[in-house]
Amino acid sequence: MYVKIKNTGKGFITSDDRSNFNIISLTLDLWDVVDNAASQAWVTRVNGTILTKEMAEEYINNVNRNIWIQKNDIIKLWMKAAENQTQPATITL
Repeated sequence: MYVKIKNTGKGFITSDDRSNFNIISLTLDLWDVVDNAASQAWVTRVNGTILTKEMAEEYINNVNRNIWIQKNDIIKLWMKAAENQTQPATITL
């Protein structure tokens, strides 16, 4: 099952949680967990939101798309700044 919840730090995932069900971080706030009673209790404890597989895929793709857009924008800004620069003047001593 897929759960959307931000990691809140200490106690978010306990050693008991790890012993009772498998949990994998897919993004900073999307988790893939085995669906059993212990994982259901964890979802309730951390106030997580269960997503369908399709919703989780859409979320991951949106996160990846936003990262790509941000990187692309930074590259465009860098290239524009490089275009505006002139070569340094020649110095004769």
